[in-house]
Amino acid sequence: MYIVRINYLTVVFVTILYYRQVIEGFKPKKAPGSDGITGGVLQLVYKGIPKTMTAIYNECLKTGCFPTDWKTARILPIIKPGREDSIDPTKYRQISLINTVGKVLEKLLIKRIMHIYTKLNSSMTFNTDSPHKRTQ
Repeated sequence: MYIVRINYLTVVFVTILYYRQVIEGFKPKKAPGSDGITGGVLQLVYKGIPKTMTAIYNECLKTGCFPTDWKTARILPIIKPGREDSIDPTKYRQISLINTVGKVLEKLLIKRIMHIYTKLNSSMTFNTDSPHKRTQ
């Protein structure tokens, strides 16, 4: 991860190494979202074009863009245990399968938010006179 300051805005980019760590964290055969792309497919794409994939996600972070198609989920009804023979529609619960490419961006956003949070928290000092007072 590296940081670029643009005027008052701090943009946190991810490196190829961090992006690889996020991608490798996905189970290759886990059920995909509506786009049909599994973690395994994304890992193969990364191996072929790591700089391009990292650049795509960094552009999303830089512009604040989260592509709508990446947020689309496939909703599946799952029968609740012990209710298999019931005709009651409440025997189903829903699960949402989110697109893997969107999950990657979410994980990168979490990393970005945590970096900013940690930086803000470490820049604040606590007043020793009162545990409730903080100074900048």
